[in-house]
Amino acid sequence: MDWLTIARELAADPTANSDGIAHPEGCCVERYRKNQDPPTDEALIHAARRDVRTALADRRAELNDDVDELRALEAEDPHPPGSGPRPAMWPR
Repeated sequence: MDWLTIARELAADPTANSDGIAHPEGCCVERYRKNQDPPTDEALIHAARRDVRTALADRRAELNDDVDELRALEAEDPHPPGSGPRPAMWPR
C-alpha cells in the first residue's frame, strides 16, 4: 500500500477521504476545521508520514515511561533476585 492510499483513508476532509467520511483527528484536520480547500495529494502524503512518525515517537515515550516505572518498582523490591526464597504472595 502506498502513502497516498493511506493518507486518503485517514484524511479529515470527506472530499479527500477515500470513504467520504470526515475523521475528526485525521490527516490535515487543521485545514478542514478552518474550512480551507482540501489538501493536495502531496500535503496528504506529508501529513500521513508525519503522523506515523509522531505516533511512533509517542509510543516510544510511553514505553520508556513504563520501563522507568518498572525499574522503580524493582528498586523498591525488598526481596531482590538471589536473596533467597520469596514469601508467598497469598497466604494459604
